[in-house]
Amino acid sequence: MFIGFLFFALAGFLMLYGNEIGQAQINRLKLAFRLLFKHPVQGGA
Repeated sequence: MFIGFLFFALAGFLMLYGNEIGQAQINRLKLAFRLLFKHPVQGGA
């Protein structure tokens, strides 16, 4: 139950500060995943 509360608190924190701080980080993560997954498949395209 404590872990559920901790997860909920973390989710709330991300919701509060996600628009300002998290957006750039999310874009970086998306770009990183695209490079990781699409680079080997498309042969470096």
